[in-house]
Amino acid sequence: MGVSEVYTNVYRDSTVWQARPVDPGFGAEFLRRLMLRFGVDDARAKAQLAAANTDSKAKLVAAADGAGSMRADRAFDRAWRRVGLVLDRVGFTVRTADRSKGFYFVRLRRSGGDAVGKSNESFLAKLMFWRDPPDPKAGQYRVFIKDRSDSCEVQVLNKEGGPDTSDTARKILSLLQQQLK
Repeated sequence: MGVSEVYTNVYRDSTVWQARPVDPGFGAEFLRRLMLRFGVDDARAKAQLAAANTDSKAKLVAAADGAGSMRADRAFDRAWRRVGLVLDRVGFTVRTADRSKGFYFVRLRRSGGDAVGKSNESFLAKLMFWRDPPDPKAGQYRVFIKDRSDSCEVQVLNKEGGPDTSDTARKILSLLQQQLK
């Protein structure tokens, strides 16, 4: 996690801050230095970080019907919070959330900077107010988090509540998995 400053044009006269991809090595080094600052010796800090960094905490699981899911090795409370943060970070707007049932109702943001559906409209095309508005149901998804005894399962569901087998659903799960490693 974190942000980095990048140039917006080839003249390098203006910059913007953008979210960086998750880098476990960067986070581990930051945590090691923080542990050293609080008085833990270097060998013990490295040993504790090595013990904590065993496997990925999120894995994609393919199903026979083409729908996929993701297994997150976290308790439901932590998985719920993290999935909500990641959905916001990768370009979704959470319309409603029902924690008791494990649902996030999300839609793609209309701005062009999200990771799944980039808007390729020109500036003038966006100003044409007389055109028909886009379908408000388009780009809406249901992310379901199911609590298991030792982990959680994350699925993207269609409007009827069944597993979504579209390419977009697989991209959503892939983005979630990359961010939750």
